Amino acid sequence: MTNIISSAAHRFSCQWIALGCLLLLTQCADVRLKEKNSPVVHLAKSVENPSSQTAYTQAYRRIRQARNIKVHAPAQALALYLEAARIAYQSHDKTLLSLYNHAVGQVADLSLLPRNTEGILKVRHDALFPRNVEDVIPADCLKLHGWRTHVRQIGIGAPVVLRRKKPVSPGNNPLFVADGMFSYPATALIEFPSGRLPVLRFYDPNKINQVPFWNAHYTLANDLTAPLAVSLDSSTTFDRKILLEWFGVFVPMRFVKNMGFYLVSPFDADKIPVILVHGLKSDPVTWRNAINELNADPVLRKRYQFIAFYYPTGLPIRIPAAELKRKINRLYALYVKMGKREKAKQMVIIGHSLGGLLTSVQVRRIDPNITKKIFASPAASSNLTAEAKRDYDYILRGPKPSFVRRAVFIATPHRGSRRADYYIIRLIASLVEIPKNVLTLKVTGTTAALTDFGRTLLGAEKKENSLSLLQSQSATLKILADSPFYPHIKYHSIMGDRGRGDTPHSSDGVVDYASSHLDGAASEKIVPSRHSAEKHPETIQELRRILRLNLREK
Repeated sequence: MTNIISSAAHRFSCQWIALGCLLLLTQCADVRLKEKNSPVVHLAKSVENPSSQTAYTQAYRRIRQARNIKVHAPAQALALYLEAARIAYQSHDKTLLSLYNHAVGQVADLSLLPRNTEGILKVRHDALFPRNVEDVIPADCLKLHGWRTHVRQIGIGAPVVLRRKKPVSPGNNPLFVADGMFSYPATALIEFPSGRLPVLRFYDPNKINQVPFWNAHYTLANDLTAPLAVSLDSSTTFDRKILLEWFGVFVPMRFVKNMGFYLVSPFDADKIPVILVHGLKSDPVTWRNAINELNADPVLRKRYQFIAFYYPTGLPIRIPAAELKRKINRLYALYVKMGKREKAKQMVIIGHSLGGLLTSVQVRRIDPNITKKIFASPAASSNLTAEAKRDYDYILRGPKPSFVRRAVFIATPHRGSRRADYYIIRLIASLVEIPKNVLTLKVTGTTAALTDFGRTLLGAEKKENSLSLLQSQSATLKILADSPFYPHIKYHSIMGDRGRGDTPHSSDGVVDYASSHLDGAASEKIVPSRHSAEKHPETIQELRRILRLNLREK
């Protein structure tokens, strides 16, 4: 018993030593979010136009009074904010819009408590504002840190963040992971019709750019970065425990329950799905700058919806590869059920690093008879565990991705990474905890059951996980690289050269150009980046070009 405890303690110690070594090589993004009771934007006390000064002063004073009592007397504060918005609205003066917008945002926040609005305000939630909204956060009360670009538009209305407990399952299809809070953009406006109660309305800035206001049409204000920041904040997304990414490598089975699709905006079957698949030691947060800056393009924002696929990155590749295939097929079925087949048939999958290999599994024609080359006899294939048999069968014989039009590979090691051959990486791979019932083979009779090729691919002495997969001599990668792409799928490559300009002898520091290059690619873009090329501005610019191209081609 003492030896068992000592062995377990030694293993745990080795895991933490390895984790420490790896963290020294990792740069953690400084992404923070702070919600404030007062606006981050400054509200001036006066305006240059003398004719508007009286109205401005009245509205400003009511806002100040409301701030002082908002916490302990929210109903009275709402009435004051509403009065400030009315004064600004009835002035028909653009110089009061800053007060109007701020007051409207506060009214939207306080109106979530129905008792506050009785007899003084009508709220029109429509389909944008589902019943399970937990909170409304005015965007001008959020302070964002760590974002390269703040995507927002000045105009009419108060940009707000809608937070809800879990995503609506369209068509009663529980396709999207329901853990944590989900946050979406909206813009609030208040109309003051003569002789009737004022009406608070919420608009979807992803669909609407102009609204009727003051008997004309004005640009709708929006803030598209704030909802992303709230969604990806550690307290609001799925269960991001301490060092989630690394625990997803070392103890991946703890996070299998989180594996699946995550929405970053309300599901919309009128939009083309773009599936984002992150790499090793990562999660959907890695796509934050890409999603944020692609949403800055109004054409892309109107036509595409971004869906992130999360998986614990220490798992054997077959598990997330099979699950990703199941998910995209279910997503297609959902579109078909909703009468939007043509939208789904323009689907794009974008994968970074290990996520590119998962993407590759989806878009290549892998020989379904590959098991005949692995096992010495048909009966010997019974040495596959039930879980492995289920996954391999779905990967090899599941529905073909006829609806996927395009794939983009970013810094993807199609032929492995020499870095993964290093002793320290092989040591770390040996420390990844995978239960025996999840591994590919049953132990009994394994050697006799396999061909020479099978022993190379699935030998019992091998540790099956994502780190061992990435080694340059990986037989699994050779099978994948030798499998042809489905002819209807166009594919693109993006890779980094660390700014050295030495392609074809270049490397992003982890993956060599020779490993990430693909013959037959519709395009290839070299960016001056290290391995985290998915975050680079030139990568995002190239993704913008590819997605626009996808809209033009039929």
